[in-house]
Amino acid sequence: MNSLFDVIFTTDFAFSVLRVTTPILFAALGALISNRAGIINIGMEGIMLVAALAGVIVSSYTHSAWVGLLGAVMSGTLIAGILAFSH
Repeated sequence: MNSLFDVIFTTDFAFSVLRVTTPILFAALGALISNRAGIINIGMEGIMLVAALAGVIVSSYTHSAWVGLLGAVMSGTLIAGILAFSH
């Protein structure tokens, strides 16, 4: 049990927890902001997954991280627009 505490209470573990939870926190913050505006958006995580996949695919084909970021933003905006239009 003591070795478990030695692993958990290290700075490397704390930094890895922050790194892993950052995308989930961004989705939660976006959902909170849209909920405060009166719009319930339950597809936030799906939009993030589609945008991440599109960003990886676009950056793989173009060999540019910036173009991949642009592809991720455009695909996320497109999916959000489709969901907004169908609602």
